[in-house]
Amino acid sequence: MEYDIIFQQLNISLGNVKLNFKYLGSLGIYEMAGEYPYRAYYFNKDNGTAVTGASEFKTDSLHKGAVAVTFYDTNILAGTFWFDAVNENGQVIHVTDGRFDISQ
Repeated sequence: MEYDIIFQQLNISLGNVKLNFKYLGSLGIYEMAGEYPYRAYYFNKDNGTAVTGASEFKTDSLHKGAVAVTFYDTNILAGTFWFDAVNENGQVIHVTDGRFDISQ
């Protein structure tokens, strides 16, 4: 798990999940509504190799999500997330009850 804050864009990588959202440096709820680059992704992979079918699911204007940043200090970022995402074949997945506690 890792995160980077670059020009108010927060990128969090959690294994098969990647969260990108506009972060204003405070606790709160941040939407991932599909407007590039503020999206959530789920990569359908097994040991680093994409499995059969469309392997990238992402949020878009119809399939949205949110991140709740519940704790932040100079070394730790914590919160929860959820999102709905779609792949190029129109299959939809629902990611619920996601949680992260990341130290930098």
